[in-house]
Amino acid sequence: EGLGRAVWRELHEAMGLPTWFRSQLFVGPAGTLGCAHFDQYDNVFLQVRGSKRMLIFEPVAGARGLCPFPVHHPYDQRARVDLEAPDFATFPRLGELRGAG
Repeated sequence: EGLGRAVWRELHEAMGLPTWFRSQLFVGPAGTLGCAHFDQYDNVFLQVRGSKRMLIFEPVAGARGLCPFPVHHPYDQRARVDLEAPDFATFPRLGELRGAG
């Protein structure tokens, strides 16, 4: 098992040789739920085993509708809204969002 050369070759053909600014590894058990957040860098997502569901928003609409915490706040890369229990009275722009995924 593992990632064979064919997978790396396909990634190289799709992306070329990008400049890596930052690398992160997230590992979690089945059923892990991540909060809505904003990424500052382009991403390559690789699911090694199992499956993952994602809901992706267009950046500008997401920034408006997901109501990020203020810059320099400890959670400034996270959304203030809870997508599992949306509060449309507090965050009315949330109703305008249309995600894909």
